[in-house]
Amino acid sequence: MKIIDLLNKIAKGEEVPVKIKYGGQIYLKKEDEENDVKYYENDTYLFLSTINSTAVLNNEVEIIEEQEEIDIQETNWEEIGETLGKIYLELGKGFAKAVKQLDNKLKGE
Repeated sequence: MKIIDLLNKIAKGEEVPVKIKYGGQIYLKKEDEENDVKYYENDTYLFLSTINSTAVLNNEVEIIEEQEEIDIQETNWEEIGETLGKIYLELGKGFAKAVKQLDNKLKGE
């Protein structure tokens, strides 16, 4: 995403990424008392709003996606186990078939 596009989203009050990477640094979104969105790397503020160079406004910021948290309590372990069992069964059948074909080939059949 270009810096100008990020600034436009902020100005319009649209949803913006929580984490971005710019200049080799990862910045986290924070909102101040006036609900202004700002990006910080530790205590270092990324001054997006003071950028006025067209070349810099066209620079890219990398969006760092948040991984969705998985609720381990809601995971259907029984279904996962059943699926794994089916996979192992099919693998076993495939190996048995390959061994039989190799055996037949070695016997000249």
